Amino acid sequence: MLKHCNYSDVAVILIHEIYGINDHMKHVAQMIATKGYDVYCPNLLNRDHFHYDDEADAYQYFKNEIGFGKAKKQVLNLVDSLKSRYKTIVFWGYSVGATVAWLCCEHYGIGDAAIGYYGSRIRDYLNLFPKLPVLLLFSEHEKSFNVNWLVEQLSCKSGIKVELFKGQHGFANPFSNNYHPDSERKAFELSLQLIETIQKTKKNVLT
Repeated sequence: MLKHCNYSDVAVILIHEIYGINDHMKHVAQMIATKGYDVYCPNLLNRDHFHYDDEADAYQYFKNEIGFGKAKKQVLNLVDSLKSRYKTIVFWGYSVGATVAWLCCEHYGIGDAAIGYYGSRIRDYLNLFPKLPVLLLFSEHEKSFNVNWLVEQLSCKSGIKVELFKGQHGFANPFSNNYHPDSERKAFELSLQLIETIQKTKKNVLT
């Protein structure tokens, strides 16, 4: 597991793509940690990360050896071990990690918010109704599905904010050929704003 401890009362559960804990996840974890939050990135693959050149192998490994059900269980087990130590827990995932974060949203009391970057497989779980605020960030151009149709379906659900960004799948990954710096910056700012809003709301309730 990759983690950063700032002795914060906010824990961000960072959920990786099919490649595992690679340089992108280390980069994101560091960016979140610099904002003062604690970060936990579980190794859902239970092995070393895949390289981008091995996309097909990474996909098959996730599909055959892990799957969304097992990945979700690993994340929820981690949250269960952390929830007594934190006032706020946020799921933050990329690609398949975004779909895992989405799946975790169906449970009451398990977390406080979920953030998902280009979670294309969320389209397979549209019957889910989140029990916590959700921010979903998609690229304007996706090869594998109709992103506008998915955004329309998701926008009908309460508690969900959906944003589209210039670029393609991977726009927030500086190690990807599809990296779009401006879109990454804007998406990261929105993600932080959600966490700040959750914190303010909790503080107002307590006072």
